[in-house]
Amino acid sequence: MAPEYDFRPAWRLDDPQLMADAKEFWRELKMLNPAEIERRASELIMVAYHLGKPVAVSTANLAMVDQLRCRCAMYRCAVALDHRRHHLSYQISGLSRDVLEQWSLEHPEEEVCGMAANIEASQYRSGKQREPMWPEYGLHLDFVGYNNKGQQLRVAWFKHAILPEVRK
Repeated sequence: MAPEYDFRPAWRLDDPQLMADAKEFWRELKMLNPAEIERRASELIMVAYHLGKPVAVSTANLAMVDQLRCRCAMYRCAVALDHRRHHLSYQISGLSRDVLEQWSLEHPEEEVCGMAANIEASQYRSGKQREPMWPEYGLHLDFVGYNNKGQQLRVAWFKHAILPEVRK
């Protein structure tokens, strides 16, 4: 039976408790240097908890994706090792997408067209990455190409998004 998770949105809230929990999560996983931890804390989208402890974190930074010729929320997530076989990455990613899409809808001046991700997780390479569409948990993170490191680039387009006109 999969554990129950408590998902708490954090995008643009500057919530000190969520930020502190995310920083502690990253320190425990030893995955980021101190400067990167501080920077990413300001990019929090969501924190997932199990029994009061953070077990997954999602972040994004807004950037122009040259390959797509539009601005996207460049998405990342990390899941604690002991929670990686419970579809938690899909769950937090789907919920994060919803949070980002709603924010984008409320801030049209930002011109954010979708949530994009460079897929780094090696466990997806032989199976899941061969599927062009990932509809799980409402995510709709679909294949659009490869980055210069050979990683898949996937995008979940926002329903309200309008791509900019192509300039010649």
